[in-house]
Amino acid sequence: MIRALSLAAHLGLAAAALAVSAYVLYYRVWDAWTVTCWRAMLGPPTTCHLSAPCESVDPAARQNLIVVAEIASDAFRVTVEVRDLTQPVMPLFLRVDNHEAHQVPVARREGIWTGAEAATIVDEMLGGQLLVYRVFTAPDGTPRDTEVSPAAFAPALEAYRRLLRDNGLLADGRR
Repeated sequence: MIRALSLAAHLGLAAAALAVSAYVLYYRVWDAWTVTCWRAMLGPPTTCHLSAPCESVDPAARQNLIVVAEIASDAFRVTVEVRDLTQPVMPLFLRVDNHEAHQVPVARREGIWTGAEAATIVDEMLGGQLLVYRVFTAPDGTPRDTEVSPAAFAPALEAYRRLLRDNGLLADGRR
């Protein structure tokens, strides 16, 4: 009986692992920017994202990432995935070169810009030299800046957008 339960538990874990497994369809790096597309073995269709800086392979590294997503044709979402422990109620700031800083609250470990402000950020990155985003870490509110060069952002964005269109992945179905 115990042996049968143990076998069932192992099979259940194996099935769970298979359900979340995915394979990479596309992976390319342009300087600090990475375009990755993957497909779950079982489940949702292909997913792609454009992010920077290149992700660390060290799972203990608290590396905050910026992710740019085209959620519909010419409509963007810019997200900073915050992996630091942050000071509650302190906002996240993002600035490209000497443009005005963009500010957003951190909620569920993310700072998210959409609509016109996200489009403005993307436009600033296309012509920019330095992208900096800042979070305030817990427990004392120490600022932590991440600097990323947007120099290779344009070709990475072009490849990302082409992949979305070639695979029919835009929410509005447009190519």
